[in-house]
Amino acid sequence: PCSTMYVTVVGGGNSTPIFAALSKAAGHTVAILTRRPQDWDANDVGFVNEDLAWYPESELRVAIDLVTSDPASCIPQSDMIFIAGLPIHFNPEVLAKIKPHMDMRRRVYVGSI
Repeated sequence: PCSTMYVTVVGGGNSTPIFAALSKAAGHTVAILTRRPQDWDANDVGFVNEDLAWYPESELRVAIDLVTSDPASCIPQSDMIFIAGLPIHFNPEVLAKIKPHMDMRRRVYVGSI
């Protein structure tokens, strides 16, 4: 088993609730960093699954730990930062916004889908 991580999912597109819900279901602390936190309900994040060969449940709904537009509230403690649901040409802008809040002495995994 892996250790518990603080996972921040950056974005608000279709892949954001999937990655956030799967991370929470795996036992991690999860935050969503988005421009529009008012559009989210932290107590109901998830997805409907039509491919039971991929994931064995037809639906996954979880409560996550935080939905915010403030990178200072989630980036400093993040072990993994996952950029999801954003057009790729926004990645440099997003990375520039979160960089001041990262502790460059810590190992932090940063990825994108």
